[in-house]
Amino acid sequence: MDNLATALLNTLPASTIADVKSTLGAFSKAHVWKKGEEYKVAPIALTAGKNEWNYLDTFISSEIFTPSERILNYVRNFRDFPFRAGKDHLTYKGEKDYKAIRSDWTEVTLNENGDLAFS
Repeated sequence: MDNLATALLNTLPASTIADVKSTLGAFSKAHVWKKGEEYKVAPIALTAGKNEWNYLDTFISSEIFTPSERILNYVRNFRDFPFRAGKDHLTYKGEKDYKAIRSDWTEVTLNENGDLAFS
């Protein structure tokens, strides 16, 4: 986790932080714009009109989340095991329980052995 990126993220309003983290759960980048007191978060870079939104910053998943958190985000969003995902090739190296991942689980955690636990 990058301390500078986290520090920059923490300067934003709580609802915008939640939007950034939610976006980074499924995408590698989250771009943030501001207009007045309103913030906008998107996984892709957008161009705004001359008097529209002001670009603030781009946050990168690997700078905000630990590798374990990124694995959990991947599993929650894609319901699969990450294998060489993203530019840094995020890979889950624990036990792969294919029956469990394809079940109707609602929560997933990493246990002390580094294996996923579904409930």
